[in-house]
Amino acid sequence: MKQKPGKLYLIPTPIGASPDFPLVCFNSSILHGIHVFVVEAEKSARKFLKQCAYPHPFEHQVFLELNEHTHDTEAGAFLSYVLEGRDAGLMSEAGLPCIADPGAKAVRLAHTHGIEVIPLPGPSSVFLALMASGGNGQQFTFHGYLPIAKHSRQVKLRDIEHLAGKTGASQIFMETPYRNISLIEQILHTCRPDTMLCIACDLLGPQQKIITDTVAGWKVRQAGEFRKIPAVFIMFR
Repeated sequence: MKQKPGKLYLIPTPIGASPDFPLVCFNSSILHGIHVFVVEAEKSARKFLKQCAYPHPFEHQVFLELNEHTHDTEAGAFLSYVLEGRDAGLMSEAGLPCIADPGAKAVRLAHTHGIEVIPLPGPSSVFLALMASGGNGQQFTFHGYLPIAKHSRQVKLRDIEHLAGKTGASQIFMETPYRNISLIEQILHTCRPDTMLCIACDLLGPQQKIITDTVAGWKVRQAGEFRKIPAVFIMFR
């Protein structure tokens, strides 16, 4: 008889600086039964599992890294374990797996092989920011990270602003924390004064700050408070 495959659980991890975030309790009973983990970084995954009072010795568990450096041919390393009947857990470095995260490769492979995919509840900086922005929560587009090159980024910002005006949808994007200030400066230089911009930083953390204002209004604010802090940007009209 053919072995029934295991399941692939999508395991959220905390964002911000709250190790006791309730999701740890919500998902612990499932976590404790998993012995194969697909993770962005093994060190941080082990730290999270300790917060969940994971009862098994780590040296007897399987940790497979899947991140931006993983070759496509290695993304399916977990399949052999699941196809032989073992459950696996896919973890993001922070927040929900597969949202601004490379885990989608594993999920796509799971579906291709008829493996059941089970998402678990947890926080997402993208959706927390949208909830608190005042922008359109019925229609929105997530652009991920913007281009690094200044000219390409300017073109992208103009495109995003045009979409916001044409569709009425909120336009969501992110940046690496150390480039926050240069992105804010470019937005203020590029976009119309009446375009709305929300910046939500350090969500669920001690420095959490969520501010929505016009581009004109942002020009008189101090952007330095967002320096090197994880942030989500939302543009709308």
